[in-house]
Amino acid sequence: MEYYHHPLDPDDIEHLILPDVDAAIVTRENIANDECEAVYNLNDNLKKNNHIPEEDKMNELIIGSMENLHRANKLHHELENYYTPHLNFEGVNKRLDEVIIEINQWETASKEGLRC
Repeated sequence: MEYYHHPLDPDDIEHLILPDVDAAIVTRENIANDECEAVYNLNDNLKKNNHIPEEDKMNELIIGSMENLHRANKLHHELENYYTPHLNFEGVNKRLDEVIIEINQWETASKEGLRC
């Protein structure tokens, strides 16, 4: 396979030449058509209504999943209203302080060679 880049943009491939199958794929109309046996404009296929039912089903499933996520999020916030007022953040912070004191005591004892 041979490929030819756009002269002003080296990352852009303009033409593919397939000598083994005696074919070429070109992106510009600057090749003389009279040298070709046949010319197929691939853009013609894009203009047709190529309806794919699987895409409709996929879109339907995506929309349904988004609706379910939205409902789950609303339910989550509703449930938070029940348990959030009963959370004991003060107790959690007190226990955290106790654990930090214990860790510091263990660290001090280990530096002094004592066992806790």
